[in-house]
Amino acid sequence: MSQYPESIANLVGLAKEAEQQKNVAQAKKYFQRALELAQPFKLVQTYFDFLQRQQDFSEARQLLADFEQTFLTNGELIAYWQKLFAVQDYLVFDQSRQRLSRQHAQFSTAEEKVWTDLQQKLATVQVAPTKLAQLTANLLQAATTTTGQNVAVVLAQLQLLPPVAFVQAARPTLMSPTLNPEVRVKLINEISMLSADYALTLNWRGALRTINSSDLTAMQETPALAEFSAELAQYQVEQRQDEVAQQFSLSNLLTYILLTYPFCEEELQPHDIWRQFLITGQIPTGADAAEIAQLTYWQQQELKLLNNLNS
Repeated sequence: MSQYPESIANLVGLAKEAEQQKNVAQAKKYFQRALELAQPFKLVQTYFDFLQRQQDFSEARQLLADFEQTFLTNGELIAYWQKLFAVQDYLVFDQSRQRLSRQHAQFSTAEEKVWTDLQQKLATVQVAPTKLAQLTANLLQAATTTTGQNVAVVLAQLQLLPPVAFVQAARPTLMSPTLNPEVRVKLINEISMLSADYALTLNWRGALRTINSSDLTAMQETPALAEFSAELAQYQVEQRQDEVAQQFSLSNLLTYILLTYPFCEEELQPHDIWRQFLITGQIPTGADAAEIAQLTYWQQQELKLLNNLNS
């Protein structure tokens, strides 16, 4: 009996024939069509093996991203890690343990050993100094000016670096006084998920501040976001706010969380004043001079962000 449903088996057969005939593009189409019909684990593995043979690492990395849960459900965490490593998805590999640990995953002795062995191999991965220097310069220019490459393109290139090189490339950008806040969030989010602890220096409100990556949480997991979200939701129910007012408050909250990350809890104080501000968009009448200065500063940063987005 075939290990695939009949129509999928036919498509896999056609894909293998196309591969033998060196028609790689057609083989990919057959595999992708098969995955549209169903996603049995064996098919995912077969398609990955095909992509690896063709050294189509970009497509293979996307396949692993799409079917990570399938590997875990089938008890194939070791195979998942090994495949990430095989297609040089070093950053995702290194972050995966931290991410799974936060989901309360338990690791077997065999999984612990494979993780340790792959980490030792990862430590030997080298990046050419000229390549790293170029990526570092590209990121700094793209993230701090309007004349550099598209920042999404540069960040995608950085994603393929091993963790140590990624952090090394990010450091000069994090220290820039003109860093785009959205890029700062993306860089810190990535670094906060790495397995090792890194000391990071950020230019924050004109001064350099050092933080440890092990003390960070991803922006979407910050306590300030959770607390304000709950309070705004309660206010919306109590005051029977319409949808427009609800969206306004939520947009305000997300903008100021982005602007103040990773120091949200410190900057969005006092809490009651900020809650009123997020709801109305106006500086509360009860705010004192220091609170007005704080709110005004972040309003100016919001305006700067909007101007950059529209430029």
